[in-house]
Amino acid sequence: MAKYAGDNRASKWSNSIYSIDGVRHEYGELPRERQEVIQQTKKEVIKEMKANLKDKSVDLFADGEILHVTFPGSGIEYVANDTMLMLSGKYFSRNSMINIDKILAQSTYVPNITRII
Repeated sequence: MAKYAGDNRASKWSNSIYSIDGVRHEYGELPRERQEVIQQTKKEVIKEMKANLKDKSVDLFADGEILHVTFPGSGIEYVANDTMLMLSGKYFSRNSMINIDKILAQSTYVPNITRII
């Protein structure tokens, strides 16, 4: 996966926690000290996400049905882990993660179409 996949995918993190000397790196490429900073930041983000998403839900229309989406604590931890460690913060900024309910509410369902060639 490219480190930069266009302006819409290169999310902005304050203090550039994924960059060293102006060069963006994957989480696994960073020195241990920087990984520890990201781990601590992840804990803070999870706390903020849980506080913001507590008792919130989003209704989505998909395949002719209304889906009622809630945000359980364990799911929030998985999202934060995948976003910050596995994807190295490329697709969601801190603010986007904390307000993921607003992003989800504006999303559009795209059906899974299987093509046989």
